[in-house]
Amino acid sequence: MSEIYIISGFLGSGKTTLINQLLKGNREKILIVENEVGIKPIDGEILRREDVEVENLLSGCICCTMAVDFQRVVEENQIFDKIIIEPSGVAQLSQVMKAFQGKHNLHSLTVVEAEEFLESLDFFGAFFQDQIENARTLILNIREERDYRSEQEKLRELNEFAKILVYNITKAGPSFQDIEVCQEAQRIVTENVPGELGMETKTIDNPEYESREQLQASIGETLSGARVFRVKGYAIIAGVLTKTDFAAGKWHYEEVIGQELGLVVIYQDF
Repeated sequence: MSEIYIISGFLGSGKTTLINQLLKGNREKILIVENEVGIKPIDGEILRREDVEVENLLSGCICCTMAVDFQRVVEENQIFDKIIIEPSGVAQLSQVMKAFQGKHNLHSLTVVEAEEFLESLDFFGAFFQDQIENARTLILNIREERDYRSEQEKLRELNEFAKILVYNITKAGPSFQDIEVCQEAQRIVTENVPGELGMETKTIDNPEYESREQLQASIGETLSGARVFRVKGYAIIAGVLTKTDFAAGKWHYEEVIGQELGLVVIYQDF
């Protein structure tokens, strides 16, 4: 029977980067179930490599609208040594874990983006807490060299059982052995959370811009009045194919080759 690893975390927390860290030096047969609320498999393509298989579940969330498809995929693929599940950033971890009641090989981890943690907790409340309280391992993803004691103390206040690890996961990350197995008494701590966050997605096909500034301005004008949480994908910027990523209030760009054009924007309209 496959070991199950649920890698949870809010939009832009670093889930996909963490999975890439876990796969370093891999010698096992691994399936990644990649869930995205948009119609383009951006993260699934980032994770695709020779030693793993990727199953994309698009245009919905496996904690609700795609729960049946999700359970079918997991049940039909028990030949793998490990199944890594990356829910969408707006999934309720408690609802994803319901599919695994009674199983003894479940590992749950939530990635928390340190710089936006306290603000996100204020803004999303019970929804954000659900991802923290129901994890057996918490990764505080840091970006700066400073004291994160207050963030760690808040995580411990919200989850007294979890192992808390601190990493800059663009540089290093945990191993599979670091991710705790869920004990039955520690599963589904809370599930009384709002069913909908009101998140919407917009897909931009064939995006081409003269500059990074034009790209950012165009998205701002198109979604005027909305709060943009995440932008990810590939665009032509100043004639160059560029991996484009907006998360935790910061833009990141990287020149690439051979990727399909397209951007996905996740936002909340007020």
